[in-house]
Amino acid sequence: MLYQKIFFNFLYPFYEGLLKKRKTFKFYKEYSNNQKISQSVLKDKQFCALKNLLIHAYEQVPFYQKQWDEIGFNPKTLLDVNQLERLPLLTKDVVRENYMDMRAKSYIGLNITKTTGGSTGVPFKFEHDRENYDRRQGVTWRGYGWSGSRFGDRTLYFWGTAIGSLQKKNPLKDRLYNWFYNRKIVNVFSMSNQNINEYVDYVNSYKPVGIVSYTGPLFEIAKYILDNKIKVHKVNWLISAAEPLFETQRIVIEQAFSAPLFNTYGCREFTLIAAECVHKNGLHINDDHLLVEITDDMGAGTSDIGNVVITDLYNYGMPLIRYVNGDVAQLKKEKCACGLPMSQLAFVDGRRLDKIITRSGKMLPGEFFPHMLKDISGIEKFQVVQNEIDKITLKIISSDRFDKDFSEAYISTCLIDTIGIELQIMFQYVDDIPLTQSGKHRVTISTIIEAL
Repeated sequence: MLYQKIFFNFLYPFYEGLLKKRKTFKFYKEYSNNQKISQSVLKDKQFCALKNLLIHAYEQVPFYQKQWDEIGFNPKTLLDVNQLERLPLLTKDVVRENYMDMRAKSYIGLNITKTTGGSTGVPFKFEHDRENYDRRQGVTWRGYGWSGSRFGDRTLYFWGTAIGSLQKKNPLKDRLYNWFYNRKIVNVFSMSNQNINEYVDYVNSYKPVGIVSYTGPLFEIAKYILDNKIKVHKVNWLISAAEPLFETQRIVIEQAFSAPLFNTYGCREFTLIAAECVHKNGLHINDDHLLVEITDDMGAGTSDIGNVVITDLYNYGMPLIRYVNGDVAQLKKEKCACGLPMSQLAFVDGRRLDKIITRSGKMLPGEFFPHMLKDISGIEKFQVVQNEIDKITLKIISSDRFDKDFSEAYISTCLIDTIGIELQIMFQYVDDIPLTQSGKHRVTISTIIEAL
């Protein structure tokens, strides 16, 4: 508790502001203050930020200037958020096809470039400016704070770590960085039935105030705790991320850890989109940072279940305006008793990521494959299928930039380094990967799991 106070009041502001020259703490304060204003004032702030972004995009981004001239849209005449429906939806394919023209002219060469393997199985590259990075960190700290967590809380992360030579970082630097942030990151990509007890031991030895985790691995750990009647260190809160959370999973996790579990929703393109508060009755949207619409396939707003369409209000480097991230959700009409002015999502139907298992009981979370494949050039789309306990098939739609020999060797090495030689990997190059009957693309499919 003492370190938490020192970290929040001195170390973090000093590190971010004076040493790194970043505005993270400033934006955290700004977003925190927005929690206290009325919903109408918050919506006014959102509209003002939206209009400023659109004007900037028209003046600086060739793609939007050309598109909006063709449809006769002038952002300076925008009077209402609903007028945004005039603009076409933005998809990953459109971004890929127009990548060079989607960057703001005055930010070219200054942006931060990110890649994502994507829970949709479609690797994707995008950019955002450096101030946007600071804002993302600030708004994420605020959203996690709705669970009761605080800057500098001793936190244990059950997360994925770097895979393969393309993702290698300085281990000493990482250890110092995590020590400073008062956190420990444990690699769940190496979890198996044989070593799952070690993950419980991490909780009991590290004694964290809270835990942040992928949903699937946390659920497996919780089941192990209950099945073996293990006494576990009492944490104050748990946060699930990166994968959908089902209520059946929440019940098991909260029972195992005797602590409340809070769901979050985000994606790499925008970081944290929404999070639960202490009432756990819907996910509060970061309305002062993003504009989230729920639309039909034509881009018109709907009160029913629809596509999640997002505009980052502060990405001036490469504006993503009305971007379709592939999820479906529904807005919540009733106000939350917590009093936050943010709108809410009633639920989010994200992409299903089956875990992959081996004969010895090792288990790879579905997040492993997007995490590994995001740095390999030339993969247009992929899907992992496990129909046999000792074998997986990696289906790949590739482009001319794909280096077959290098990529196959790299992927095979990453898999062996993570789980040994238990899984034979078969590479299958295809022209199409069909959607499911519900119109979705499943990145990982395990008929082994489905048969259990």
